[in-house]
Amino acid sequence: MKFLSSFLILCLLIAPSFADERALEEVIDEVNVSVLSITVDTDPDEQALGAGFVIGADGYIVTNAHVVEEAKKIRAETIYGDTYEAKLVGVDKKTDVALLKAEHPLGLEPVHFADSDAVRVGQTVFAIGNPYGLGNSVSSGIISAKERDIEKG
Repeated sequence: MKFLSSFLILCLLIAPSFADERALEEVIDEVNVSVLSITVDTDPDEQALGAGFVIGADGYIVTNAHVVEEAKKIRAETIYGDTYEAKLVGVDKKTDVALLKAEHPLGLEPVHFADSDAVRVGQTVFAIGNPYGLGNSVSSGIISAKERDIEKG
């Protein structure tokens, strides 16, 4: 079976007061329940793998457009092993973002977004993804710049 791989990076910006009050490990534990492994059947012998995150308790999920672009069947799995069938709602190829809707989303936990206007250069961020379908993986870094225009549209 040929595996196509993607690594959706989910950057969550943590406000300074929020980060000062809680250990990074606690925040990651809280957010990890909102991150999903996405498996897409494209052809009988091919799958695409990626990650996504729940943005609403009603079952809406964001992932990469290139992961689901040739989808015949989409499944989203939580870190607890709960699996949900999902349908493709829409795709924006320019930003490589896709919106999915989980069928019967009971139990899905939406991620809580921070105020992007309050983010400062040098602030700690982290990313959770699903490289090569191996499960959730976490890395961290800092905000290096804000509001860059790379003139790519």
